This record gives sequence, C-alpha cells and structure tokens, in this order.
Amino acid sequence: MSNGLLSETQIKYQYQSIPSTIDEEDDQTEENGIGDTDDEALDDTNENNTSITRNLPLWDITCILSLAFSYGCIMTTLFLITLPVECQRIENQHPSIPKSVALGIFVAISGASNLVTPLLGMLSDTYRPPKHFELGQRMPYFVLGSICSTIGLLGQYVESYEKLWVRYGFFYFATMIGLNVSYAMMLALIPDQVCDGWKAWLVLQEEKAQV
Repeated sequence: MSNGLLSETQIKYQYQSIPSTIDEEDDQTEENGIGDTDDEALDDTNENNTSITRNLPLWDITCILSLAFSYGCIMTTLFLITLPVECQRIENQHPSIPKSVALGIFVAISGASNLVTPLLGMLSDTYRPPKHFELGQRMPYFVLGSICSTIGLLGQYVESYEKLWVRYGFFYFATMIGLNVSYAMMLALIPDQVCDGWKAWLVLQEEKAQV
C-alpha cells in the first residue's frame, strides 16, 4: 500500500484545470510556430503515465477481497441465524416485545451504523501517515474496525448468556460499526493501488469524452 495518496475528490479537483492549461499552452505554441495539438498532448500524457503504471498481483487482489468473504459470512450468519434466535429469546423473556419488533430494532441499529462509514472514509482519505509508517493510510482504520467488531462480538456472546438485551444491542451496534468500517477500507484499498499519474490521465479522458 502506498503512502500519501490523494483521494478521488482531491485528484479530480487537482487535475480538473489541466484541459484549460493544455489549451493555453497550445495557443502559445501555435503563436510560437509549434504545431502540437490537444490530442498529441494527451497522447504524450498517456505514454508517460503508462510507463509508471503497474499490475496488481493476483495474490494482493485475493488478500484485499478476502475481507468481503468474511464480511458476507458474518452478516449472513447474524441476520439468518443469530438474530432470529436471539429475538425469539427476547420474546420468551418479554412477551410484550414481539419477535418481529425486536428484529426490526436490530435492523434499525444496523442501518444507523452505516452512517459512521462515510465519516471514517473521509478521515481515511485525508489521513497522512508518518513517513516511517509503511503500512499505508488505511491500516489504522482497519485496526480500529477489527478491534471494534471483535469487542462487539465478544460482548454479544456475554450479554446473550446473561440475557441483558439493552447491553446486547450496544455491543451489536459496535459490531456493525467495526464490520462496516473494515469493509469500507477494503473498497478504498482497490483504487489506492492505482498511481496518481494514471488517475489524472483517466480524469482527463473522462472530461474529454464529455466535451
């Protein structure tokens, strides 16, 4: 993982003025008798950026996407097995709370946990690790998400045994936050593997196609 990478928004903001700059340089070169065109300038940019691109090894891609498999397994187990069983236990202990209502509360908690993900994604985009920190800008948030989800799952186990359902809900919320943060960091890692020069060229090509 590379350090100090720009976010997608910063990349587009930084390079959105390049086409106008190229046009100004082309006008100046035409006045000076130089016949470079916009297409030639973009071709040169393509050649320069192609030389600095790299293919991501299959093993690295597999390691990054392996989190999606574990995320899917945990979420499927929670919503198809664990939560229905726990909601039935809640209904048995508190007949005034139907199983469907309890399950709806857990689904609402899961949805609320997703509101934290954009905030932490923005923080990870702007985070710049120290120069001696070679694990990249996403790793601190990976660790945070892993710790949060681990504590949440252990807490769910303990509070389920004790039948303390309010505390169980808090630990379930922590589990969802940890899982969603880790999954968001996994998605952010994929574009991070593309070098900044190639991202800039892609932005130029997109803007050229829209003209």
